[in-house]
Amino acid sequence: MAFPSAALSPRSAVTLRVAAALVGGYGLANLTVLACRLLPLAGQDGARLGAMLAFMVFALVPVWVFSIRSPARMAAGLVLPAAALGLLLWSFGGLS
Repeated sequence: MAFPSAALSPRSAVTLRVAAALVGGYGLANLTVLACRLLPLAGQDGARLGAMLAFMVFALVPVWVFSIRSPARMAAGLVLPAAALGLLLWSFGGLS
């Protein structure tokens, strides 16, 4: 179900997207770091790989959030990958 574009004022739509970009980007970046630490890499290579990927995720999430038209798709695009990474971490014990 898509929200009608007239339901949100332009100012509140931008505020919603900025908040989604900051919170969603931060959350996905952190989940990316935790997921990369589960990889069977030597020493701190998993953490380094996670940091590099987290930087890319945190840079690309705002671009994607402002390019998508529907707030419902924006929310689904942030929640579904976060849920998938969270489930992956929970199943492998990475959240403990």
